[in-house]
Amino acid sequence: MTMYKIFEVKKFQFLCSCKLPKLSHITYPSINWVTVSGGRLPTNAIAAGVAPNGELLYVGRREYSGDVVLGYIVPSEKCLHVNYFGQHCHNSDYEALTIEDQNGFEWGVYSNGEVPPHAVYGNKDHDGLYVGRTVTGSDISTATTWNGVSINLPHGRVSNTQLIGYINCSHECMYVPWGSEEIIYQSYEVIVLKNETKELKRSLF
Repeated sequence: MTMYKIFEVKKFQFLCSCKLPKLSHITYPSINWVTVSGGRLPTNAIAAGVAPNGELLYVGRREYSGDVVLGYIVPSEKCLHVNYFGQHCHNSDYEALTIEDQNGFEWGVYSNGEVPPHAVYGNKDHDGLYVGRTVTGSDISTATTWNGVSINLPHGRVSNTQLIGYINCSHECMYVPWGSEEIIYQSYEVIVLKNETKELKRSLF
């Protein structure tokens, strides 16, 4: 955008032009953790995974002994599944992740604790825990437990399954609750907010 102004010096007039920089304002979709119970799901809850039986799984979390633990909500079971120090917990009181604009986020593939800017935090202190899931279309049957033991999940039970977990940047991996274990993936998908850029009008004079 070009602006013009006439300057007058004694009996002379000068026509000056200048190029204005484009200003913009970047906004991101609103995210919220909504407290729910009894299997209810709030509006705009994020369906991020698929159970072995084809049921959609939703992102959830709950506080245990001062720690916020991420897991997945199974609507048919009316509970949240998490692992806390190796113990699989089911609970009917939890928080569900919601995003105002369901087109305002995307999933990106990362590994070894890496996450992009504007990845969604999983805890309240923003200290390096992010919402993640296993890579779309990947073979999830091979994983490692927290103490380094390799495990094999039966292929017949996990076909087309996508599991939700949390990425721990300092541990350089993603943890997923499964059965009585908390299993580890080095590669994962992380949920990222898309930005929307709006131009702002500005007057020079």
